[in-house]
Amino acid sequence: MKQSKEGILLNIRAHPGSSRKKVETSSQRIDVYVNSPPEKGKANKEAMNVLANALAIPVSSIEIVRGEKSRDKTVLIKGLDLENAKSRLESPDNE
Repeated sequence: MKQSKEGILLNIRAHPGSSRKKVETSSQRIDVYVNSPPEKGKANKEAMNVLANALAIPVSSIEIVRGEKSRDKTVLIKGLDLENAKSRLESPDNE
């Protein structure tokens, strides 16, 4: 997780086909678990919704900047500072 001119860059790993929707954080990345299969962008869309919900921001504030067709992605979060993002992601409400 790092600050850029445009916003915050997060390294995430999507876990499509999961039984639960949730966000887990570690020092390396953020794991986003979704129910949707990795077909036709369904898992990406759901992952952005789950992440937006965890951060309490509109999904329109999140953009995939790298890894559109990969489990490992870099996403840009606009309109949120680094400290708020960290505290929201580490909240126990994300499970």
